[in-house]
Amino acid sequence: MRLASFLAAALALAITGPVHAQSWDEYTNREDHFTVNFPGDPTVEKITYKTEKGTSLPGNVYTAKDARGGEYLELIGCLYHLDPKTAATRRRELLELFGLLGNEQDRMSEYSKGMRQKTAIIGALMHRPEVLIMDEPLDGLDANAAMIVKELLKQMAAQGKTVLFCSHILEVVDRMCTKIVVINHGRMVASGTSDELKQQTGQTSLDAAFGKLTGGQDVGRVAADFLSALEK
Repeated sequence: MRLASFLAAALALAITGPVHAQSWDEYTNREDHFTVNFPGDPTVEKITYKTEKGTSLPGNVYTAKDARGGEYLELIGCLYHLDPKTAATRRRELLELFGLLGNEQDRMSEYSKGMRQKTAIIGALMHRPEVLIMDEPLDGLDANAAMIVKELLKQMAAQGKTVLFCSHILEVVDRMCTKIVVINHGRMVASGTSDELKQQTGQTSLDAAFGKLTGGQDVGRVAADFLSALEK
């Protein structure tokens, strides 16, 4: 499994699977395809995937809140041209695995944030994409659901899928990713494994390495200043 993570200020993007890129430069979405450019990698200039083979999960998940969960997923199946019977079977099984079976007739406006996130993840996975772009996939999930998603991404990577994984949680990046690229104000400032970045910066944690690479503040001093301000 190859898992690379891009960190941009508070952003982590992990890449796993067949795309071996040094720099993720551009993601372009069109009606029938999306394109990812990797100018930093001499072996890969541009990769274009039909939408049937790729999918994305934005960080701020937007779903049709007035629709019912089952209706939303049925629409997703239609958009990806899934056979209705196949779509219905997958929809039911994935809802059950996420503990949502029985809630599919509820309006999504009544869902918790975690329930909407689970529904969006199901929608992103229903057509078995070869390329999966996820921004904050763990956002709003309970601990058990988060563990399932993390293990799912690992197993998808083992199958050779390409996963672009964005996260603000550096602990997750540190445990899951085998390559990390740090981007500061739109520019790549470092790349390598977690251990390599720690060695490069002379730090013992990825958080500290990231802070040094991006010119982060002295967190101890800032925290002390916060406490001092609260005492005034």
